[in-house]
Amino acid sequence: MSITMKALRRRICKSERMPFYLRYAANELAVTGTPTTTTIPCTSLTQPDNFWVGQWVLITSGTLAGQERRVTAFNSTGHTLTLEYPLASAPAVGVMFEITALWPPSLILEAITQAWDDGFRHFTDEVVDETMVLQQNVLEYSLTGLTYQVLRPLRLYVERSTNFTTRNIASAAAGTAVLTDTNLVTDQYNGYILSLYTGKGAGQWRTITATTAPSTLAITPVWTVTPDSTSKAVLRDPSYQAIDWYPITRARWNSSEKPTKMYLTKQMNALWGMRLRFIYEACQSTFLVDADTTTIPVQWLSPKSRAYMHEYMISDNRSDASRHLGLKQTLDQMAEQFHIDNPDRGMQPSMWFESGLEYPSPYFDPLDWGLGSERQGR
Repeated sequence: MSITMKALRRRICKSERMPFYLRYAANELAVTGTPTTTTIPCTSLTQPDNFWVGQWVLITSGTLAGQERRVTAFNSTGHTLTLEYPLASAPAVGVMFEITALWPPSLILEAITQAWDDGFRHFTDEVVDETMVLQQNVLEYSLTGLTYQVLRPLRLYVERSTNFTTRNIASAAAGTAVLTDTNLVTDQYNGYILSLYTGKGAGQWRTITATTAPSTLAITPVWTVTPDSTSKAVLRDPSYQAIDWYPITRARWNSSEKPTKMYLTKQMNALWGMRLRFIYEACQSTFLVDADTTTIPVQWLSPKSRAYMHEYMISDNRSDASRHLGLKQTLDQMAEQFHIDNPDRGMQPSMWFESGLEYPSPYFDPLDWGLGSERQGR
């Protein structure tokens, strides 16, 4: 289950028993009246004079979203907050805001992101990616174009289809590929996968949606990089794979954590055009704005964030520093106990080698089933 930055902040503020969040169930109010750069009127604020002094207003919608200001006065008659210094512009009527106590919103955000940075190492998401294609004479593969940022590589496999053929591309458009062959039969390759292993556009694979005689294939989705006459492709039937995915353990990475490049240590000539299945632990690149989400359990992330918030107060030379120290220790223990009770039971990573047994051949046929394939155009 995921949670947004906004929802997590409000949960934390309510747990810290901040007055605004205990009084208003929606956890936000709208600007009313005639606001200025230094005053925010809101008829829903009915507390006594100066009730909100020393607390912080956080704008959560509109062009001023994310701006925060300290409250220096509150007039109960006009239901108006006076800000310590001006906003960039006067907020519009209807703009939403929150009010935090003791900690300014930016410090709460810092605590949350610090806890989040700790947390994604304990509570990871396992992602299966099959977007990469084994390319001719290529040993280095970029990981920056994957759906999620890689935290740690877990497993790597190469596809071994037993029903495939290779073809040369003559030309292509956004959603089509024209082969050099001129003997295609209508609907012959419908449902097949077409993957480019060399030439322009290499590394892409697409599903064939229509075959039009004598040489045209319609594909989906459209090409990111449109191939041309330098491109070569493998066409394979994904529904027929008597031999499926073979594990690869001979690989290197440019970093053990958050790698951006993968290096194979040997060419696999017979498997050019086959897909790679890459299983990895993923992490978010950012968790900074209200709309950002995280899957780190809130039962861990909330107390850990609060522990950091109280830690900030310990070094603040405050008279209640010992109370904040005690709260920090208690909240750290709560987070740690949740981690103990809910350990990461994810997949164990492969042991990566830089040398070892040969890579598999697509012609591997130990039971003499007569598996074969047609390879043309190489």
